[in-house]
Amino acid sequence: MARYKGKYLIGAIGPITLRLTKKGVIGSIRVKDVKQTEATKRSANFFGKVVSFAGLLRANLQSLGQQDSGLMNRLNKEMMAVFQQCYDKQTGVFNFSNNYFSRLNGIDLNADSALKENLWPLPSVTLRENQLTVGISDLNIAENLKFPDGATHCKLQVLPLQFDLAGGHYRRMEMRSLLVKRNDLPLQVQDFLVEVVPGTVCVIGLGLHYYKEDNGIFVMLNKPDFSPSVLIHAGFNDGTFSETLTESVRIAYADGSESIKIITTWAGGHAGF
Repeated sequence: MARYKGKYLIGAIGPITLRLTKKGVIGSIRVKDVKQTEATKRSANFFGKVVSFAGLLRANLQSLGQQDSGLMNRLNKEMMAVFQQCYDKQTGVFNFSNNYFSRLNGIDLNADSALKENLWPLPSVTLRENQLTVGISDLNIAENLKFPDGATHCKLQVLPLQFDLAGGHYRRMEMRSLLVKRNDLPLQVQDFLVEVVPGTVCVIGLGLHYYKEDNGIFVMLNKPDFSPSVLIHAGFNDGTFSETLTESVRIAYADGSESIKIITTWAGGHAGF
């Protein structure tokens, strides 16, 4: 309903809304309410879940290096393609027992510094009987790993993440790392083993952190436009997720008393699919 404010008429008159601004009264036509169909609602819900999951993944990968501003759009696009392939429109059910998540392999978290331009070949990843092996093959430092000017050391960071897609839970696992010197001899094969829970998607990220050593002090040389990190593996481990989400730990004190502490082992992070 419109009303007078001083000498000005403001408010709603039919489809027109009058607002008082510094330049006087401005009128605008209200847009009619848009009625969503069931298909539109499902599509919006689908998009929201995928974007939420992609955001959770990006947040957990930040420790590998600084991400560029375009990563959100790149990852959302690829993630939408993956989940659309996994979704059966007829039944409304997701099927993750496939290799569609491999589409994420090779996505750089910082497009300004592609990791493969600094380390090649990339580590191999194999999954067998709920155990994932990240293998760094014989590495000739001079030929396979590039160092920026002034860098004396490089730390290879391997971060495993596991996601229960149905229930919306996830687990960030221990970061594995390997420190190499610029003038090191060729490295022998290094394997990192990761226990993968059935019924989860396991994502492995790899980042390179460069340092300059000066009298025992390590100064990181990574910066916003040079922070190589990449997804080297994304895949579903067949089975049904049946893990307990918390653990109870008994704590004993010097005075003889005890208490129970509940530790969350699988945190809630997204809406689930």
